[in-house]
Amino acid sequence: MFQLNSNIIDSIVDQDIVHTINLNIFGISVDNVEIIELGNGIFSYPEINLILPTCENNGEFTVARKVPIVPSSMTPYTYRLGNIYFNDNIVFNKYSIKEVPLENGKPRNFKGYSLSFEGTKSPYFELRINPKNTGKCPGKCAFCHRKYSYRLTPELDRKEYSPSEILNSICQTYGNDILSKISHVSIITELYGNEHKFLEFLNGIKKEFEKYGVNRLLSFGACSQDVRTLDGMRELYRLVTPKKYSFTLETFSKRKEIMGKYKGISIPSVIDILLNARKANFKEIKLNYVSGIDSYYDFEQNIRELRKLNLVDSIGISIFTAFFSDQKYLRHKEAYDIDYYLRIVKLVKELGIKFYRPDCYEMGIPLKLLG
Repeated sequence: MFQLNSNIIDSIVDQDIVHTINLNIFGISVDNVEIIELGNGIFSYPEINLILPTCENNGEFTVARKVPIVPSSMTPYTYRLGNIYFNDNIVFNKYSIKEVPLENGKPRNFKGYSLSFEGTKSPYFELRINPKNTGKCPGKCAFCHRKYSYRLTPELDRKEYSPSEILNSICQTYGNDILSKISHVSIITELYGNEHKFLEFLNGIKKEFEKYGVNRLLSFGACSQDVRTLDGMRELYRLVTPKKYSFTLETFSKRKEIMGKYKGISIPSVIDILLNARKANFKEIKLNYVSGIDSYYDFEQNIRELRKLNLVDSIGISIFTAFFSDQKYLRHKEAYDIDYYLRIVKLVKELGIKFYRPDCYEMGIPLKLLG
């Protein structure tokens, strides 16, 4: 029988929360699913997307949870006959969960866009625009959960889509009225490695929406690691609605080592970028953070400093999840204990930092824990 840290099992926290977090830490075993060896003893773990009870709380709901499928020897969790088992005990029964299948087994973003809330009660809530899938992302994040970010080149006829091609495809697939159902558009893509090219695409996609008559108030945002200069920030400010700046911080420690030269810039350089966002008049700065790689101490010291400098207003927190066998070393030893995540959430609340809404993180902190 698989044994976990007693602090996890005996925690006073809702056990649904405990098991949800553990699914991202340990993965799940599923019969008759092939686990592919990429070479050099490195294995790629397929994904399963599940809507769990913890994906909803007090009327709020989030996207389906992305969980790695791993060998049974690595995890106490099994997905069998629609139920999720911990060892031999059912922890989520088939009536409380729902599997959201992939499209022909391929990542949804390959077609240039995805409906991230697909499978939920509001499937058209958010449209994610993913124009680049080249497998050559200049952000070399060792923790990336996307197989085709830089490890592998996808076998696709098209690896980059123009704004007009994306909108045409969406409307041909779902009908023109789909655009009236969408509440939030988010540009989340492989990095361009160039501020001008990213802003050029952003301008183009907004103009395409206007061509389709989308004149109503539409939430339009972008994860904009590529935008760094003050002039770039001012252009970004003009384009996004509401006026929130979203920065993919990811981690505080070992940044260059695990994200590469382009994305893994130093924290002082990050501060300069965030200062430019403030100078451009962004009223809210949102950080995307991957918990589980930093020690709690590193997180606490750095987030306190950013708050002191008035450079963080809200945060979106993901749980580091290994989708490749060689990623496991990245998880800090503290991050196997539920207390690690409880302390992070508690500190964020104490500092008066908001948790980002809508909660669209496939591996996020469970809504029930965020409160």
